[in-house]
Amino acid sequence: MRAFVIQVMRLTSKIMEKRIPILLIYVLIVCAVSISMQGMRAVETEAGGVELMSAYAWFCALMLFSATYGKNAVTKYWYGALLLCALLARELDMDKAFFESGILSLRHYSGAAPLWQKVIGATVVLGLLLSGILLIVRGSAPFVRGIRNGERGQILILVAICLTVIGKTLDGLFRKLWGVGIEISTKTMQIAQIAEESAELAASLCVMSAVTLLPLAARGRA
Repeated sequence: MRAFVIQVMRLTSKIMEKRIPILLIYVLIVCAVSISMQGMRAVETEAGGVELMSAYAWFCALMLFSATYGKNAVTKYWYGALLLCALLARELDMDKAFFESGILSLRHYSGAAPLWQKVIGATVVLGLLLSGILLIVRGSAPFVRGIRNGERGQILILVAICLTVIGKTLDGLFRKLWGVGIEISTKTMQIAQIAEESAELAASLCVMSAVTLLPLAARGRA
């Protein structure tokens, strides 16, 4: 599996120079190969093939964002790059990898975590909040206008948002329903898990496809 991932990353750097449809098709092929290598474990396990492909799609989205917007990706539109980095890191569970608890959980700040971990976590969260606010303030009007005009980039972002909501709703469904006194079967839990991972993968692919189609992309190349 490791050799397969290394080969994928090498090919990505070459395909990144091509148009987005080719890259999208390539990602889907890699996903299919990964699932065929792991079987149902690709969907049912943490860090399985589908979850890794979601992270890979976020990585491709970040690379496309940088290539499309050029220097503006780290100056004028830095908040977009930061949010894409955060989505990639979250998919790889990096918010939990270097800390005693996830920096996105309240337990990290109210518990016994070292002060330096709390400071780093708070800094990251504040940066993400600022990025989100800037994205909403600067992007909400073009987003609504694009939806009304049927622009593909904005529609893909809307689909990605809907899929993310569905995925987060299904995440930990057994635990959520158990808390309100509802018990579901193991089969239903497995179906929910498959649907969750699939929705997250589809959302990342939508964003990856939308990066070069957004109205700002043309200005970002200037």
